[in-house]
Amino acid sequence: MVCDAGAVREPDDDVTELLDEVFTDLEAADGACLAELEPAQVEAWVSSLLAAWRSDLAVADPSLVDRELLARCVTAASGDAVLICRAVEALAPASNAAAAAAVASLAAAGVDAPDGASIGRAEATEAWVVEPLEGPGRGSEAAVIVGFIHPNSIEHVVLADLTVEANGVECLVGLRLDGPAAGVLPLVDQDAVDDEDGSPSLPFVVTTLEAMVAARRIVDAWLASEASLPEIDQPGLDLLLVNQLVVAARLRTTLGANAPAFLSDIDRGQLLGAAGVASELSPPTEELDAETAAANAASLRTLRAALRSHGVESAPAEMVDVVASLIAGVVPGLTADETEAVGFLEWADWLGALIGLVRGGAGTEVTPSSLVDLINRCAEISSTIPKADRQYVEFAFSVVLDLWTQADVVSDGRLTADGHRSLVPAAEQAWGPR
Repeated sequence: MVCDAGAVREPDDDVTELLDEVFTDLEAADGACLAELEPAQVEAWVSSLLAAWRSDLAVADPSLVDRELLARCVTAASGDAVLICRAVEALAPASNAAAAAAVASLAAAGVDAPDGASIGRAEATEAWVVEPLEGPGRGSEAAVIVGFIHPNSIEHVVLADLTVEANGVECLVGLRLDGPAAGVLPLVDQDAVDDEDGSPSLPFVVTTLEAMVAARRIVDAWLASEASLPEIDQPGLDLLLVNQLVVAARLRTTLGANAPAFLSDIDRGQLLGAAGVASELSPPTEELDAETAAANAASLRTLRAALRSHGVESAPAEMVDVVASLIAGVVPGLTADETEAVGFLEWADWLGALIGLVRGGAGTEVTPSSLVDLINRCAEISSTIPKADRQYVEFAFSVVLDLWTQADVVSDGRLTADGHRSLVPAAEQAWGPR
């Protein structure tokens, strides 16, 4: 549901429908769906929910909808309701008092939740920045990673993607939450060198920072983006929107009295990038279609050159259609999250996976992880999957593999003979002239 950019509405049927859907799902899980998540995951889920009426469902006063959400939580009187109220208390300063009152009301009724006290109480531990070896420059990208730990000892990180714009200013283009730092940081020693020529082994360097310094850098990039929002693709825009409230809360905690006012005011106004939602989701223009056609043609040339020694064999038409629709990113019947994930896969990702599978032949192991490995090892493409994106790309390929398995492209985790024969014709169909 998308409104025109800049439109303002009071809570209406769209909001009511969304809340009805949320509480129907929670009731179906006996009020214990969120209890299975770690505290940061609960906060991220609530952050995305609160973002809905601060972006797509733009309303004049988001706190009014927050209070309706809290009232429904009190009525639901479940462990999940407690977790939602505690998260709203931590993430939405304008609704802090109402959320605290809702938590107290639930407690008086004898309703609590495991680890509820850990919600909103994560403390920063250490931080890192991952930057190109040549240092920042126009068009360069960096990732600032801040580690946090909850009172129940569960750890996670906030990861901010930054880019240097043409004017030389570093801007914020993505916000994510992930697991413990050990599983997110690139496994690289900043002093590591190649044994042969003494050059650095990887094209980036990891530097340890104080958490306050890292938080300030994220804030500065955020403020720069407020003035001039960089161009962000749709998956990146979605991540930027849904995680802003939870990241703002982490930055407020880290910076304390030094936190700028906008980190508290953000939940009262429009989220960074929200004004661009309608235009980002508009139907493709002719210019975009031309760019897509050019990228498709370039991908086909690369594929044909890489596989010129592999003949094209006939394959079941239905199987080719399934594979082609996934490559093209047009698959009916998927959830919104699944559709977004498949759409996140770029031409280079598909090229790396397809070239590797065709060369591997029937019987090649096919898992989300193995497909990412094929991309990273493919000599025909210049890009690789960043460590920070690997989990999401693997999720995207898990959606692909579910459909490939149903279509018998893959069986028991291995590429079938028909599946092998279907790959090149499917690419030709997806990327060829229409």
